[in-house]
Amino acid sequence: MLSIRNNAPAAWRSTLMLVALLAVLLVGTAPHARAATTQGASISFRVQATTEGETLFISGDAPELGSWDPAEAVPLGTTASSYPRWSTSVRLPVGTTVQYKYIKRSPTGTVTWESTPNRTLTVVQDSPGTYDSWNVSPAALTLRAEAR
Repeated sequence: MLSIRNNAPAAWRSTLMLVALLAVLLVGTAPHARAATTQGASISFRVQATTEGETLFISGDAPELGSWDPAEAVPLGTTASSYPRWSTSVRLPVGTTVQYKYIKRSPTGTVTWESTPNRTLTVVQDSPGTYDSWNVSPAALTLRAEAR
């Protein structure tokens, strides 16, 4: 470790101490340092939905999904060759559970929410994402093991 007290002239000691302190603070708050503490995963949301001129969005309880505000919802995209499949990717914190729904927005701004219950997703690293259908509740699956 550098000893400022023994190696620097007295007139420079306080200046060097201040510079060293600022360097430590800047390195500790750099974006790469913050990224190491909160790990995120890119989640692909895919939904099959037919539209009549509307655009599809995803909204949910996470800030990354717009916090249930349709004006802040994340748009999904499609192409002529992939329609009626829509998709987008959102970076979400690993380990969180989010609720979400898809919404349609007409060219005039009218918003239509899915009428199904909220969808739920727990974010894990290397998640395959979602494969949903507009206004179709996710299937509940119960597995039973039998001894033979």
